[in-house]
Amino acid sequence: MSLIPAILLLLTGCGPDCEGGQDARLWHADVDGDGHGDPNATLEACEQPWAYVSNSDDCDDRDPDRAPGQLDLCNAVDDDCDGQIDEDGVDEQLFLDVDGDGYGSRVSWTGCGPPPNPMYRALRDDDCDDTDIRRHPRASERCNGIDDDCDGDIDEGAIDQTLQHVDDDGDGFGDTFAAIVACPGEPGASPDGGDCDDGAPDVYPGALERCNGIDDDCDGYEDELPVDGALFYVDLDEDGWGSTVTVPACSVGEAYVPFSDVYGYFFDGPSFTYQYYYYYRSPLVQVPVVATGGDCSAFDSGTHPGALERCDGFDNNCSGLIDDDDPALAQALATRYHIDVDGDGFGRDTLYTYACSAPFNYVTANGDCNDDRTDVNPSELENCNDGLDNDCNGLIDDSDPNALGCP
Repeated sequence: MSLIPAILLLLTGCGPDCEGGQDARLWHADVDGDGHGDPNATLEACEQPWAYVSNSDDCDDRDPDRAPGQLDLCNAVDDDCDGQIDEDGVDEQLFLDVDGDGYGSRVSWTGCGPPPNPMYRALRDDDCDDTDIRRHPRASERCNGIDDDCDGDIDEGAIDQTLQHVDDDGDGFGDTFAAIVACPGEPGASPDGGDCDDGAPDVYPGALERCNGIDDDCDGYEDELPVDGALFYVDLDEDGWGSTVTVPACSVGEAYVPFSDVYGYFFDGPSFTYQYYYYYRSPLVQVPVVATGGDCSAFDSGTHPGALERCDGFDNNCSGLIDDDDPALAQALATRYHIDVDGDGFGRDTLYTYACSAPFNYVTANGDCNDDRTDVNPSELENCNDGLDNDCNGLIDDSDPNALGCP
């Protein structure tokens, strides 16, 4: 419509009759609405028609992206209608993608044609580590202490999380009955359970046991083998004296000790150990402990350094000497022997000793009033003719009513 009326007007030499004696103007079609008209599509009119403009510098009125003032992109097209192609050298921006994961770093190149380096190949610049193909915005987060998906968080929702124990006190051991899905080493989680008090960071399996009335190492015992205890002597016979075996404990009284460290010291062979475990089923046993050692018999309460030495063939007082060899032999527990020089079976009243067995020339009977004569002793008959007190009753010869054959 626009071309034919214009030709007719030119052929006839007539144009539209404008008011006020003004001449009509030539307008150019702007079909693509980019504000630039088609030089080959005109219309003469007094007022600007719809979809027409006064200029004629559009080189393609069907494409609004082609007009004067546009950037001439790298597309083999004259985008700015200046008769030149791609002179602005403007192309899409490419980012350096060293690891080839499709995501680039902040280093970029912009221009026409092939980039100067083939590693300029990514359309995005949000790779947080362009040297690791496993790290990019679409990567799966893993338990590795690294931000795999480049979102600023570490190990969140990792695909290799495992079922662990809640570890509220951060001691490395969690509550056996409280589970959580987490990464190994994640705060508040532990692969190991067995914590008997998850609110106390000093209480966990393997902790040092201390004298505090608490089961620090979660083994079911309190204050056993404490690191801050003192050494006490094991007193199995409870006579108040300990043997040479010492164990760490908090105080005198009862202490838990390894069974093999105590009973294994006194017994040889597996039978006793088997019987112990059969009845007690525990690696620890509670034994009496005292502050004083020196007991030479761990299972005889009558034998210890404070005991009296008696005649029984044992070292009762742990002096290293037995019976008569021990000068500390208790007289009340020994036999009194009297010296018998003449060997008549009777000893002197005033010369005696205490012993377990008779010393040489000593007898248990006494009352010999003349230890130099064998015919003078309490068992002899009084003789009337010798002037001696033969039977040691204090009477001599016929003054003794027991004398025989006296006139």
